[in-house]
Amino acid sequence: MRWSLDETQLADLAASMSQVGLINPVTVTQHDQITHLVSGHRRCAAAELLGWTHIRARIIQRDDPALWATAWAENAARDDITPVDQAHWLARYLEHTGTSQAEAARQLGMSPQSLSETLGINAYPADVLDALQAGSIQARVARELSRIDDPPTRQFYARQAAEYGCTARTASEWVRNWNAGSLPSDQHDNGGEPAHSGQPIPATHQVLCAACHNPIIGGSVLVSCCATCARMIAAPGQ
Repeated sequence: MRWSLDETQLADLAASMSQVGLINPVTVTQHDQITHLVSGHRRCAAAELLGWTHIRARIIQRDDPALWATAWAENAARDDITPVDQAHWLARYLEHTGTSQAEAARQLGMSPQSLSETLGINAYPADVLDALQAGSIQARVARELSRIDDPPTRQFYARQAAEYGCTARTASEWVRNWNAGSLPSDQHDNGGEPAHSGQPIPATHQVLCAACHNPIIGGSVLVSCCATCARMIAAPGQ
């Protein structure tokens, strides 16, 4: 399930295995003379790091209904498994087994909504996926930012979220503000559809400075401040 391994943790595991050996064998399945690893990615990587050429493995049938459930149960809850890793794995699971989402949720012990939301991560823009995989933004923040169709705007907000931190509620507010700014001037009052990706904010749409209340020209800058200072800045007359 992992697309990357923590080198420090891998070195620690290798050191342990060099002292006590392999306690639990890895799990594999075999098809057309090819061995597929079901669980034990880190153990295999540590064994390779130690220079081992053989490792004990438990072989299960390829059509065993518990095959994928075993891999999910062993890996999904680990700290070094990212939401992106989970999403890629679930997509492969559905593709290889032809299982419906409802049945997959039942087999893996997930709610259908949770499985659907995790699979949806695969459709996120690449910049959001990269930030989520790196752990610089939270999964719920990534979901909100993926709704912004304009790449420069989305990347700007992603950098802000990564550098200063961001909650899902704040990200949702960013998306609402962007949607409002993306509406052409003749659609603000008639429920029109959002503008096309990359369309500039119309001149009739003004954003006022929270401090002086004058229109902001040339863009705005996000700054970090506490709730007390934010209220002082936004208060009339300050």
